[in-house]
Amino acid sequence: MKTELQKNNINWIFGLIFLIFGIGLIYHSLTDFFKYNFTTVLFIVMRSNSSIIAEFIFGILTMFSGILIFLNSKKWLTLIKILAIGIIANLVFALSLRITDYIFNWELLAELAIRIIIGFGIYKLTKYLTRINQSEWNLREEKLNFVIGIVIGLFPYLFRNIFF
Repeated sequence: MKTELQKNNINWIFGLIFLIFGIGLIYHSLTDFFKYNFTTVLFIVMRSNSSIIAEFIFGILTMFSGILIFLNSKKWLTLIKILAIGIIANLVFALSLRITDYIFNWELLAELAIRIIIGFGIYKLTKYLTRINQSEWNLREEKLNFVIGIVIGLFPYLFRNIFF
């Protein structure tokens, strides 16, 4: 078992990673939203506003979980579990849409492989962090977290036909 100092060092490293990644997601979503809605630049391909808002929500939650890690609060584990479930639901649903929308080609295969690797990596990271912090990953007891994660993950697809 990891010593308390090693556990705190690992938590601080992941806390810093989550904080930087969350700030990056927030910045990217805000700049895209501003460019799409308040400039006269013409784009060939644009994301929907709901996709940008979902990215913003992922960024806020990721940044908040990084802050909670620095404050040594145990609530960050629950937040990470919700994020992992949401991101995996988002990736799986996007994966199924890509398969049904496109004819098979090598670019599609590469995109699917990257999405599967990202989803599996996020799941394994969450399992590792819950294990070293003596927590559990039991979805039967965390039904509300599972539902919240699914809703967050499917947010861009639930509202993709509504333009707001």
